[in-house]
Amino acid sequence: MVLNLHLSGKKHTSKTLKLQSEIKKGSNNPRYGIEVTEETKKRLSESKKGKACKEETKFKISETLKNLPTKQCPYCLNYYKPAAYGKSHGEKCKKKS
Repeated sequence: MVLNLHLSGKKHTSKTLKLQSEIKKGSNNPRYGIEVTEETKKRLSESKKGKACKEETKFKISETLKNLPTKQCPYCLNYYKPAAYGKSHGEKCKKKS
């Protein structure tokens, strides 16, 4: 295994992160145009079933989720975590009304 020690403990600048993001968009992305078949999805799902996380990992995930900022939907006025907000609130919630 090769370690990139020159980046150890360092963080990329926002400018560098934005540049890396732009470089990997669209047809420049190595996975661009590759579709995942239902068979592959099922195989991946089966490979993950029955594997348990360590208690330490569960605790870290729990703490991270507790500390996420919440966002208020301007249409229904409820508060949601960012991942849940985008699924059924915002413009989608406006259309329901």
